[in-house]
Amino acid sequence: EDFPYISFEENKSRYRELENWYDGSKLDETVTDKSGKRTELYPVKINPLKSTVLKHAAVLFGEVVDDGRALVVPKLIPRDGDEQDKTYAAEATEALNMLWYENHGRELQLRNGIQSQIYGGCAFKLTYVPEETWRNIPIRIEIVPAKGFVGIPDASDMYRLARGWAIQTIDPAVAVEFGFYGDDDEMIYLIEKWDRGTYKVNINQELASKAIPGSPDRRDLAGVNKWGFVPMTYIPHIRTKDFYGESVITQLRGLVKEMNLRAADFGDAVSDDAHVQLAARNISGTPKVVEIAKGINVLLLPGSMSVTGKESQPDIFPIKEGVASEAMGKLWDRLLDQYRRDAYIPAVADGEDEGSQRSAMTLAFRMWPLGSHANQERISWTSGLNWFNTMALKMMANQSVAKRMKKFGITIKDEHLRMRMKQDWAPMFPRDREGIINELAIRAAHNIGSIDHLLEIAGDIED
Repeated sequence: EDFPYISFEENKSRYRELENWYDGSKLDETVTDKSGKRTELYPVKINPLKSTVLKHAAVLFGEVVDDGRALVVPKLIPRDGDEQDKTYAAEATEALNMLWYENHGRELQLRNGIQSQIYGGCAFKLTYVPEETWRNIPIRIEIVPAKGFVGIPDASDMYRLARGWAIQTIDPAVAVEFGFYGDDDEMIYLIEKWDRGTYKVNINQELASKAIPGSPDRRDLAGVNKWGFVPMTYIPHIRTKDFYGESVITQLRGLVKEMNLRAADFGDAVSDDAHVQLAARNISGTPKVVEIAKGINVLLLPGSMSVTGKESQPDIFPIKEGVASEAMGKLWDRLLDQYRRDAYIPAVADGEDEGSQRSAMTLAFRMWPLGSHANQERISWTSGLNWFNTMALKMMANQSVAKRMKKFGITIKDEHLRMRMKQDWAPMFPRDREGIINELAIRAAHNIGSIDHLLEIAGDIED
């Protein structure tokens, strides 16, 4: 009911196209000549889109500390000088870190970071799972596949949803856990619909249910939404006009086509030069190949018939030469340069320092296009994760969840929810560690900055 089919189908078609570009299948196009022979249009199959996607995702999360926490660490901001607030902030931060840890938060964020580059955005979802008794916090963080997410924002707030759908295909064995017994050949869809007041989970057309731990009964997955909000949020890659973000691939497709066409032309020209046809003149017989020493062959050209004694000397020459011109090579280089500009990937990001030794500061400034683009992505991610983690805390404050969390030693209350949220991001690029420590030492010696702040700048100290 009231499912936005048009938006869903439009997104699905767009996402399928972007997937085909990412995996390179769009470069499998062929052309057929008059004889019916099929020839690959892009035989070289240069696909820089994959490395572009992975580089963007890597810079988005930066040089993270390998300590098991999520790539982006949530933190709450206590009021200045309020010691009780500091305690609440530490407790809520610990609860959120435990939640991400129990749900493999590092991998989830990385996977959604990569999907965001391809599809133009990504979605996270919170699910209450009391049946999963091994958890300290009975909440599961899930990725909603971009192709299966549809959201309608709450008025002008693009991160709070008024309604949201999560659709995915599932295995028949998994469907049985939801009380669905269908044919093995049947395509099985798990469909969740949420609004601020109700929720409903279907398996195809049937209402889904879950077993109640320690009871023969099952609970239907439908009814009142006790959270009061849609437990999903959509984080765009770069949002400009619409709710859904723009893929990094969109503006690069034409260049990838042109790069492949010109690379193929240049390759054909080089091949023609390497396999040139020869012709002979001023000879009266057939040339012979003679081995004058082991591995050394010479071509003997028979002389011309002497009539006047002034005939031209025997000669052998290429019929066609110099097909691969310097201009052809330069055109491909220019296309690569333009691709790097449009992809925000300077040459130094590919390990090229452009032919001379540069200082670390110079190379860092040359990375500015990629860093500035990642900063724009971080703005969207920060807003999305702020609200997502706030929803998680609101769910933890619910009585049924809090009861399970007692053994964890933290009870989330209104005091934990009144503070502002922030996200702790890692530096985008490697930093001069020695320079940072020297700066901290000098600033500490001259009382320029609090000890708390200086230790936070170090980036690897929690408290």
